[in-house]
Amino acid sequence: MYTTRKCNSARSPATRAKLAARWQAEVAHYNSANLPFVNADERDQFFAQADQALQILRAQP
Repeated sequence: MYTTRKCNSARSPATRAKLAARWQAEVAHYNSANLPFVNADERDQFFAQADQALQILRAQP
């Protein structure tokens, strides 16, 4: 189960799709912002985990 910041359940497909779209936009912003990381491995790990979270949100519960 996933929750919004207001702790509302995000079990419905429409809510999950909305959260996934928002998360995808945020990750795209982070990717274009040229954020400083300790090293390339840290950057790669951050974006890999962000992508994994997006895939989970897109999956059916």
